[in-house]
Amino acid sequence: MSTLESSSPSTQFPFPTSNGQIDFGQVWAELQDRVRRQPNQYLLIALLVGYLIQSVPVRAFLALVLRLALVLIKPTLVVLAGANLYRLISERQQQNPATTAPNSGANGG
Repeated sequence: MSTLESSSPSTQFPFPTSNGQIDFGQVWAELQDRVRRQPNQYLLIALLVGYLIQSVPVRAFLALVLRLALVLIKPTLVVLAGANLYRLISERQQQNPATTAPNSGANGG
């Protein structure tokens, strides 16, 4: 028996199917099997994740991110508009270089 065949299913990652997509039904079945074999470990993981979600103020963090995004959207749009305007002007100058005559006779000489 090779080492791949003798390895336990808990250490194997579900491989993608032939079309490159992961079969989530197979992944779910594998997860259920692991939980049935080691319920204490997965109960502890669930309790720790629940504690972290409860202790970390997720709603406040998301509200802060949304508020920050709304405050910064106007300056960001101004900077992007300025950069696009600069790009547009420089492209037009490269396409049609202005042929301005020197102002040698402008002093009334």
